[in-house]
Amino acid sequence: MRWHRVGRVFTAIEGIVLFILTLYAAYIFCLGGVGPYLEDLQSDDEYGTYIDVHSDTIAYYGKKFQIKGAAVADDHFTVFVRSAGVQWQPNLPFSLNVRTDQGEVLQSTTRGQNSGLFYTRGSFTFKGLPSDTKEVVVYQQSYGESFSFRIPLGGDE
Repeated sequence: MRWHRVGRVFTAIEGIVLFILTLYAAYIFCLGGVGPYLEDLQSDDEYGTYIDVHSDTIAYYGKKFQIKGAAVADDHFTVFVRSAGVQWQPNLPFSLNVRTDQGEVLQSTTRGQNSGLFYTRGSFTFKGLPSDTKEVVVYQQSYGESFSFRIPLGGDE
């Protein structure tokens, strides 16, 4: 009879642990979970001057794609993007291109992303941005799918 009660206690503990793990998994996979994003970056000097973009949402490979913001620091330019829709794998472009108002084309040098079940958010950083750049066009062309967004960086807008 005594071992029967001990078994019940262990069953209850297993149930509680399973419940906590289920909540944690839902947080990570459905909500995207961890890491800083735009709210933290707007006040973080590491990325430089933050630009709130919130571009139109476009369709890119059947998912909703949007540029949420950008940041300029020295000769670095970082763009923050988001792709929404149920997805089993991250659905951001592998790379982005930037064309400056002087016609110079920059390719991303670093890339990062954070995925959940319903969206992927990420950032692309570009080096070599001329200091007198007033506007950039972020674009991508791939197998018949393409997009482009204009982002004013300051100056004469």
